[in-house]
Amino acid sequence: MNVYTVPEKRRQGIAGNVIKQIMDFGKTQNLDFLELKAAPMGYPLYKKLGFEDACSRCKEMNFKWE
Repeated sequence: MNVYTVPEKRRQGIAGNVIKQIMDFGKTQNLDFLELKAAPMGYPLYKKLGFEDACSRCKEMNFKWE
């Protein structure tokens, strides 16, 4: 899932409210954690909501056909 807010609606709490609803739902489902990849623009919002930088033993990788 991606969260995107059109420029004219930004800074109104919309994305934050959506993420909070996801967090609340995850809690009701007894999830151990939520994982996301934050774009630079969204990073401050996720930090404000309590997300922490993940330390993973797995390395993110991609493969591209040439």
